[in-house]
Amino acid sequence: KSEAKSCAQLPKDGFTSNGVYTINPDGGKPIRVLCDMTKDGGGWTYRLTLGEYNGTAGDSFMTDKLVEFMDFNLVQMFSTKDQDSDVYEVFMLNLAPVVRWVQNTIHWINLYPVDSAKRFSDLSMPRHLSDRFRSMYLLKLLLVSLTIAFTYGDPRMMTPVFQAVNFAREIRGRRLNGSVIREIQVDSESSCRLHCVKESSCLSYNFGSTINNKKFKCQLSDSDRFASFKNFTEDNKFLYRGVKSDCEVSSSLCAENEICVPNYKDNTAECRCRYASGYTGKPCEAKCCAQLLKDGFTSNGVYTINPDGGKPIPVLCDMTTDGGGWTVFQRRMDGSVDFYRNWKAYKEGFGSLSGEFWLGNDNLHRLTNANDVMLRVDLEDFQGNITYAEYKTFKVADEADKYRLTLREYNGKAGDSFMGHSHMQFSTKDQDSDLYGKSCAQLYKGAWWYESCHASNLNGLYLNGQHASHADGVNWGTLRGHHYSLKRTEMKVKAKG
Repeated sequence: KSEAKSCAQLPKDGFTSNGVYTINPDGGKPIRVLCDMTKDGGGWTYRLTLGEYNGTAGDSFMTDKLVEFMDFNLVQMFSTKDQDSDVYEVFMLNLAPVVRWVQNTIHWINLYPVDSAKRFSDLSMPRHLSDRFRSMYLLKLLLVSLTIAFTYGDPRMMTPVFQAVNFAREIRGRRLNGSVIREIQVDSESSCRLHCVKESSCLSYNFGSTINNKKFKCQLSDSDRFASFKNFTEDNKFLYRGVKSDCEVSSSLCAENEICVPNYKDNTAECRCRYASGYTGKPCEAKCCAQLLKDGFTSNGVYTINPDGGKPIPVLCDMTTDGGGWTVFQRRMDGSVDFYRNWKAYKEGFGSLSGEFWLGNDNLHRLTNANDVMLRVDLEDFQGNITYAEYKTFKVADEADKYRLTLREYNGKAGDSFMGHSHMQFSTKDQDSDLYGKSCAQLYKGAWWYESCHASNLNGLYLNGQHASHADGVNWGTLRGHHYSLKRTEMKVKAKG
């Protein structure tokens, strides 16, 4: 009489009850085994079983029957100081031929054939293991692979090319929402893990209790806690486990403002901005000083921002004036820097962020093009009087349009000496873009959005207050007129809202 090769064959022949059966996997001596015909589709073969766990201390002996069997918990024999029955020698003696075959034949172990998601990575074993335990580690993975093959009847497991999939440590009390591709009921986490292995697009799963507590929920996901970090929420009824990646291994791979996103196809990872609306670039920089202020950076100083994902820009952030979050692009304070410069200098910027400077027209275009910003101009005279002017809209075009200025809606106490320059292009001593018959920049020793010529000239000569020359100082016409050069000026922008 022919005998079934495994418990998985018996249900096909009509045997559907749990119990002891005789099987013959290889044509040798028949083996009496316990067949589980009900759990997770049935067809499971057990050589040894333990009773169901119950208690409050936690099950550290047979947590997941199938997987822990492969971790040798269920093949352990009792040992004392005068009776050595542990797995180290017994396992190696009884299975020495198999171990030798594993060593000589199997190079990589496959928990399931390579799929479109490329979730499988080359097997890596702990380096501290001895050769014997390394062989046992390989054999353990082989047995897991064969169990899957027997259960699902997958002939592809016989191929000589093997790989291994690794799962990360469980995270209890957490659950990934919004990307569940399949939900099933299982008897253990091991079964849930196997279903994830079998599902080609599965990258993680949630495992949790049901209402009647007789079965468990297994929610397979095609995403992970990194790519979908906003949907990774607390839930005490579940645990989460994902496919192992560089992101799982190293918690310091990315900066505080970034999120680690694994690439399972080539076993790499990249860092992306955690909040796309506030950050950009690689590495992830804040778009503006206002974003830094929201994140807790409250001190005035030099920071690096990236408004549009291009080259990062070191800037001076004013975190205290009028609510803070201002990006300063011009400052005059002591006359230490010459502002009567050419087009190239104003295009690229000059000076020092710790002193007097012009941030650069290219950078100014980037700051005003990436966000809708408002302008604030802080002014101080040599008598210590401080005032300001604000404009609700401030925009500077690119170099092709000669950094054309757009202004709207003045507010403040200094008087409006800038709105008349709106829609004008930028002019320097070697680039005349004004409407006057001569070069305003040359006449008034500055660089500005001159019309015919100016009501303000904040990049003019630093003349220490009252001056006899006409309109060539650091002038703001409505404040002290065209014969008074101001002591201190700051021009700064901040995103609206």
